[in-house]
Amino acid sequence: MDNIKFDLDRLGVIDDDMIKKYIDELEYSIIKKQIDAIEPIDFGSPMNILLISDRLLGCAKGLKEYLQSNPSITVDLVNTSADAVRIIRGNSIDFLIIVGLLKDETDYNVVKFFKRVNKYSGIIFYALLDNAIKDLCKKYVIDYTYDRRRLPDNLCFLMKGAYLCESMRIQDVYPNVTLEQTKEIRLQIRREVLKDIIRSEAEQPQKKCLGIIAALLRYLGL
Repeated sequence: MDNIKFDLDRLGVIDDDMIKKYIDELEYSIIKKQIDAIEPIDFGSPMNILLISDRLLGCAKGLKEYLQSNPSITVDLVNTSADAVRIIRGNSIDFLIIVGLLKDETDYNVVKFFKRVNKYSGIIFYALLDNAIKDLCKKYVIDYTYDRRRLPDNLCFLMKGAYLCESMRIQDVYPNVTLEQTKEIRLQIRREVLKDIIRSEAEQPQKKCLGIIAALLRYLGL
């Protein structure tokens, strides 16, 4: 009984942070074993990828290491939607990969912002593909999914196919553009959208001030 009591006392000092750290390390070790057993895949043309995860941090870290082993891929990993928006604003991103469910559904607004800024770029949900994931994909129009129980090497093949599909969508709108030129079209569209966003943000304080003045005049009966 004393031994049992001792063990229970030890369990009592285990808090949520310790459990989370253990799970993250376990997730990382699993994906690390997977990526150590497979060869890096050369994606071809340079790709910028943004990973976002606030639950499966170990899994996301391992996935980042694997993707970065591909010589043509650059990867950023963030844990908040605010950081994701900051990177999307400052960089041209070819793929946004959501690793696992996000804690707060409002964080999926980053999907809307990403689609607005990067019209012909892909979004991939990298997770256990259950009904909750399927519902979120339908709600936020996320076209690509990847079951994280599969080896990550096939993820690169998915991205190759998705990138080609998005390039062909550009060619439907701009028939005279070659596949090689679609990258520049993406950048041109992104620049124009960001200009509109910056212009709109600059107008917000002025609109707010005019609204306050109008409310004050109404209050004074003028």
